[in-house]
Amino acid sequence: MLAQDEHGQFPAPAVATMEEVGSWLDLHGEAIYESEPVWPHVYNLTGSSAASGVTQLRLTQAHGAVFVSVFLESSTVPRAADGEGDGQAEGAAAPCARLPLPLPLPFVVEGGVDSSWPSTELAGVELLGHPALELNGTLDEHGLAVSGLPTGCLPAGIAHVAVLKLRYA
Repeated sequence: MLAQDEHGQFPAPAVATMEEVGSWLDLHGEAIYESEPVWPHVYNLTGSSAASGVTQLRLTQAHGAVFVSVFLESSTVPRAADGEGDGQAEGAAAPCARLPLPLPLPFVVEGGVDSSWPSTELAGVELLGHPALELNGTLDEHGLAVSGLPTGCLPAGIAHVAVLKLRYA
């Protein structure tokens, strides 16, 4: 339980966490609010995908789109865009969070897309919070391939969960 101190204030670390969650929801809320889970909803990754720092996918749908929330290991997420406090030497390249591609989605089966999926024709892919990125996506028997990420890295500021919005024709 979170309680205020004797001056009616919340602890600063708690306020910072709540602000971070609020900022994340401002960018990614459409994947959460008014959404419904898509079977299997939670998909734990193994093998090369897990080794790349992605541990889990969560799937929701709303307003004709499917959202894939990609959970990143803390160790793969850059801590600061300016290199301060992230363990990098000054002038060193910032660490890069990457999506394992193709992303092994649970509804992709050998020979195509599972018939329980909302649609088999992918019309577009968007990284929520980064509408200026022009991404391209394809679905095949290996999963979802996404191109258009600069240098293959997720943009700075992705904090532990990247959300892809899949639009269908």
